[in-house]
Amino acid sequence: MRARGTRVRGRLVELRVLDIAIPTGRVGIVVPKHTHTAVARNTVKRRIREIVREVWPLTRPGTEILVYALPSAYRVSFVQLHDEIRTLWPVAGQPA
Repeated sequence: MRARGTRVRGRLVELRVLDIAIPTGRVGIVVPKHTHTAVARNTVKRRIREIVREVWPLTRPGTEILVYALPSAYRVSFVQLHDEIRTLWPVAGQPA
């Protein structure tokens, strides 16, 4: 994915997008430790998962998207994280 996909980086997250042969598509969420606790990591992951549920219908079929949380994602509210992902989603090539 790293070599062939499209990468869009924001202040809070990075989206990596790749067209794949699976008709339904898929999404992955990566939240590295960045010296935070498991509770903080799970909070960020739950927030991203909820945002992806909202924007996923805008995604072309057969698309794989990786949402990679940057260290700054730990320090912002749900609304700020939502706004950034919602802004980056179309820039990453969604929808067609």
